[in-house]
Amino acid sequence: MTEAQAVEALYEQWQTGWEIIHPSIVGDPERVPYTFTNESFSDDQVGDLGAWVRVSMNHATAGQITHNKPPSRRFERRGEVFVQIFAPVDAGVLLLAELADDVRSVLEGVRIGDDFCTYAGRTQPNPEDGQWSMATVVIPFRYVETR
Repeated sequence: MTEAQAVEALYEQWQTGWEIIHPSIVGDPERVPYTFTNESFSDDQVGDLGAWVRVSMNHATAGQITHNKPPSRRFERRGEVFVQIFAPVDAGVLLLAELADDVRSVLEGVRIGDDFCTYAGRTQPNPEDGQWSMATVVIPFRYVETR
C-alpha cells in the first residue's frame, strides 16, 4: 500500500462511517460536515448542531522491515490521524465529547485490507479562539508498503 493508497483508504473509511452517524443531507439535525486537509470550509456549511470536523493524516516514522530485492521489500509506515472537532463557544463540553466518541467509533481499531490498521485513540483539548471550542481526536495508524 502506497502513501496515496493509505490516505485514500482512510478517507473512504471516514466518509462511509461518518455518513452513517452524521448524514450529509442539509437539514438533517445530526448533520456535522467535515473537510480534509487542504480543503476549504466556510461557516455557512455548519448544520443544526453548529459543529464541524477536519480530518488529516500525519506520517511520523518509517522503517524497512525486510531487505529483499525489489519488488518484495517491505516498509512499515506509522503516523497519526488527527480529527479536529469544532463546536461553538458556549455550546458546552458534552457536544465535543459526544463527537469525539463518534470519531472513535468510525476510525478506532479499524483494519483496511491486509496492510493498514488503526489503534486506540485519545482526545486532546485545544484552546478556544473566541468563536470555536475545539478538541482533537488522535488515532495512531500503521501500514506496510511492499516495493
